[in-house]
Amino acid sequence: MITITSSALQTSISGVIDFAVPLFDGNGYAGERLVIDVSGDGPNNRGRPVTAARDAAVTRGIVINGLPILNDRPQPFDLPTPMEVGLDRYYAEQVIGGPGSFVLPAQDFVDFRTAILNKLIREIAARPPGTHVATR
Repeated sequence: MITITSSALQTSISGVIDFAVPLFDGNGYAGERLVIDVSGDGPNNRGRPVTAARDAAVTRGIVINGLPILNDRPQPFDLPTPMEVGLDRYYAEQVIGGPGSFVLPAQDFVDFRTAILNKLIREIAARPPGTHVATR
């Protein structure tokens, strides 16, 4: 898992997807599934359109799941909060893609831990019997 954090006022989900895609090439793993999990508390507002980055990744066989963090924390420049903007719906319509992709919203920052656990359970439970996690 790669975590990219920033305290900037802008969010580039497309930039994160574009950054993650080439990391699957030549990394020493031969996974059966290629998955990018995107979590955050805001919509894409910097870089190219998130749908373009998503579509390019999906074309390469990469699945993108979304874990939006809903909250009512005031946003800079009086922008709507993630709850007001319908961030879970935004992730469903604009961010996720590929076979079996899903959105699993965290209701706030405290709930994020539970959302991650539920994501892992969902992904592991979906594996067909007899399959194994890829190793080096």
